[in-house]
Amino acid sequence: MPLKFCDAVYSSFASASEQSIGTITLAEKASRIVGIFADCNKGDALTSGEAILATIRLASDDIKMPPAAYPCMRCFDAGDGTVEGESAAPRMDFIPVDIPVEGGARLNIYATSVISVTGNVDIQVFIAYE
Repeated sequence: MPLKFCDAVYSSFASASEQSIGTITLAEKASRIVGIFADCNKGDALTSGEAILATIRLASDDIKMPPAAYPCMRCFDAGDGTVEGESAAPRMDFIPVDIPVEGGARLNIYATSVISVTGNVDIQVFIAYE
């Protein structure tokens, strides 16, 4: 998919409760979101029994967002810290979506991991739009 605009947010956290990752203000010319890419990475050394898997959600006070949870592209095995079923580097496969937006709208991005972890979970989210 050709990307016209792409913005990103990044944050780290250790709690399993939903966390704010950041806010993206869309360009004034934005008309729709066409792709979402979310990556989960281990922030610090993994502790045995703490596998990392996370999802993200989008919200906005400016536009109506469909209720949805989007998976992060990687998860980590708690036994040895390796990526489960993937390479150590994330694939840049955007989840294709077609979400109408208004230019200048603010998107709030939240993430939740499946369990609280001793070391942080690093989350990066990229929003592609036109």
